[in-house]
Amino acid sequence: MRVMIVEDEYVVAWDMEALLSELGHTVVAVAAHGEEAVGLALDLRPDAIIMDIRLAQGTDGIDAARRIQDATGIRILFASALGDPETRRRAASVCPAGFLHKPVSAGAMARALEALGG
Repeated sequence: MRVMIVEDEYVVAWDMEALLSELGHTVVAVAAHGEEAVGLALDLRPDAIIMDIRLAQGTDGIDAARRIQDATGIRILFASALGDPETRRRAASVCPAGFLHKPVSAGAMARALEALGG
Protein backbone atom coordinates (compact mmCIF):
# COMPACT_ATOMS: atom_id res chain seq x y z
CA MET A 1 0.00 0.00 0.00
CA ARG A 2 1.21 3.54 -0.81
CA VAL A 3 0.93 5.62 2.36
CA MET A 4 1.51 9.29 3.14
CA ILE A 5 2.38 10.40 6.69
CA VAL A 6 1.29 13.80 7.98
CA GLU A 7 3.15 14.42 11.24
CA ASP A 8 4.97 17.51 12.48
CA GLU A 9 7.24 15.74 14.97
CA TYR A 10 10.24 14.46 13.02
CA VAL A 11 11.04 11.53 15.32
CA VAL A 12 7.43 10.32 15.33
CA ALA A 13 7.24 10.59 11.53
CA TRP A 14 10.53 8.70 11.20
CA ASP A 15 9.26 5.93 13.52
CA MET A 16 6.03 5.64 11.53
CA GLU A 17 7.95 5.51 8.26
CA ALA A 18 10.20 2.72 9.60
CA LEU A 19 7.20 0.80 10.93
CA LEU A 20 5.30 1.08 7.64
CA SER A 21 8.37 -0.12 5.73
CA GLU A 22 8.73 -3.10 8.08
CA LEU A 23 5.07 -3.94 7.40
CA GLY A 24 5.76 -3.92 3.65
CA HIS A 25 4.16 -0.59 2.73
CA THR A 26 5.67 2.26 0.74
CA VAL A 27 5.78 5.75 2.25
CA VAL A 28 5.31 8.13 -0.68
CA ALA A 29 5.67 11.38 1.31
CA VAL A 30 5.91 12.93 4.75
CA ALA A 31 4.26 16.31 5.38
CA ALA A 32 4.45 18.49 8.49
CA HIS A 33 1.54 20.88 7.99
CA GLY A 34 -1.92 20.95 6.45
CA GLU A 35 -1.24 22.89 3.25
CA GLU A 36 1.72 20.70 2.41
CA ALA A 37 -0.39 17.58 3.08
CA VAL A 38 -3.21 18.72 0.79
CA GLY A 39 -0.80 19.55 -2.03
CA LEU A 40 1.07 16.26 -1.76
CA ALA A 41 -2.14 14.24 -1.54
CA LEU A 42 -3.50 15.88 -4.69
CA ASP A 43 -0.22 15.27 -6.55
CA LEU A 44 0.68 11.78 -5.32
CA ARG A 45 -2.74 10.17 -4.66
CA PRO A 46 -1.59 7.71 -1.97
CA ASP A 47 -3.82 4.77 -1.04
CA ALA A 48 -4.07 6.01 2.55
CA ILE A 49 -2.91 8.86 4.77
CA ILE A 50 -1.88 8.65 8.40
CA MET A 51 -2.76 12.10 9.72
CA ASP A 52 -1.86 13.74 13.01
CA ILE A 53 -4.52 16.13 14.32
CA ARG A 54 -2.37 19.01 15.57
CA LEU A 55 0.15 20.03 12.95
CA ALA A 56 2.92 22.56 12.41
CA GLN A 57 2.26 26.17 11.49
CA GLY A 58 -0.98 26.16 13.47
CA THR A 59 -2.72 23.91 10.97
CA ASP A 60 -5.32 21.33 11.84
CA GLY A 61 -5.17 17.75 10.59
CA ILE A 62 -8.95 17.38 10.70
CA ASP A 63 -9.42 20.35 8.36
CA ALA A 64 -6.67 19.04 6.05
CA ALA A 65 -8.27 15.58 6.05
CA ARG A 66 -11.64 17.06 5.13
CA ARG A 67 -10.13 18.96 2.20
CA ILE A 68 -8.25 15.89 0.99
CA GLN A 69 -11.28 13.61 1.24
CA ASP A 70 -13.55 16.12 -0.50
CA ALA A 71 -11.09 16.38 -3.41
CA THR A 72 -9.84 12.79 -3.66
CA GLY A 73 -11.66 10.31 -1.42
CA ILE A 74 -8.32 9.08 -0.05
CA ARG A 75 -8.81 7.14 3.18
CA ILE A 76 -7.54 8.81 6.34
CA LEU A 77 -6.29 7.18 9.53
CA PHE A 78 -5.95 9.71 12.32
CA ALA A 79 -2.99 9.17 14.65
CA SER A 80 -3.05 11.31 17.76
CA ALA A 81 -2.31 11.38 21.45
CA LEU A 82 -5.45 13.50 21.78
CA GLY A 83 -8.37 11.34 22.80
CA ASP A 84 -10.68 13.84 24.45
CA PRO A 85 -14.36 13.69 23.44
CA GLU A 86 -14.32 17.00 21.53
CA THR A 87 -11.31 15.97 19.42
CA ARG A 88 -12.86 12.57 18.73
CA ARG A 89 -16.15 14.20 17.74
CA ARG A 90 -14.42 16.57 15.34
CA ALA A 91 -12.33 13.74 13.88
CA ALA A 92 -15.41 11.54 13.47
CA SER A 93 -17.08 14.28 11.41
CA VAL A 94 -14.59 13.49 8.62
CA CYS A 95 -15.55 9.78 8.68
CA PRO A 96 -11.97 8.53 8.96
CA ALA A 97 -11.04 4.95 8.18
CA GLY A 98 -9.69 4.64 11.72
CA PHE A 99 -8.11 6.28 14.74
CA LEU A 100 -4.69 5.26 16.05
CA HIS A 101 -3.58 6.31 19.53
CA LYS A 102 0.02 7.54 19.72
CA PRO A 103 2.48 6.11 20.24
CA VAL A 104 1.28 3.74 17.52
CA SER A 105 2.20 0.09 18.02
CA ALA A 106 3.15 -2.20 15.16
CA GLY A 107 0.10 -4.35 15.86
CA ALA A 108 -2.33 -1.43 15.79
CA MET A 109 -0.79 -0.08 12.58
CA ALA A 110 -0.91 -3.49 10.91
CA ARG A 111 -4.55 -4.05 11.90
CA ALA A 112 -5.61 -0.59 10.72
CA LEU A 113 -3.95 -0.97 7.32
CA GLU A 114 -5.19 -4.52 6.93
CA ALA A 115 -8.73 -3.23 7.48
CA LEU A 116 -8.12 -0.85 4.56
CA GLY A 117 -7.17 -3.78 2.35
CA GLY A 118 -3.42 -3.48 2.70
